[in-house]
Amino acid sequence: MALGLQTLRKGLVSGLNDNTQLNDQSAAVTAVAYTASGAINDADSVVTIATNVQAYTIAQPRIGRILVISEVGAAAGGITVTLTSGTYDGTNSIATFNAAAETLVLLGISNTRFLILKNIGSVALS
Repeated sequence: MALGLQTLRKGLVSGLNDNTQLNDQSAAVTAVAYTASGAINDADSVVTIATNVQAYTIAQPRIGRILVISEVGAAAGGITVTLTSGTYDGTNSIATFNAAAETLVLLGISNTRFLILKNIGSVALS
């Protein structure tokens, strides 16, 4: 599915109100390390997962949310990140990480769907 630049821009700013200011200043982002099964906080933008055979959940995509999930361990058994509502790509709601450095870079394009900007390594979707 092709997504035009104007549509993407409109989706990114649709949640802004009159009090929101946009600027070009960059801010440091610190990765939040998750080491036990559970929910990934909606406020986190960069997440690392490191423990073998864990299961994580994300409540749902949100318009404009940028989320980076990266495995920093070497999980042989797989780490799953499941959307409890919505999909990663219009079809799949489970991402399975099986090797160090596997990473998903996601952009919320609706409240039911992430757009996969980059799948580094071979994160499996099902």
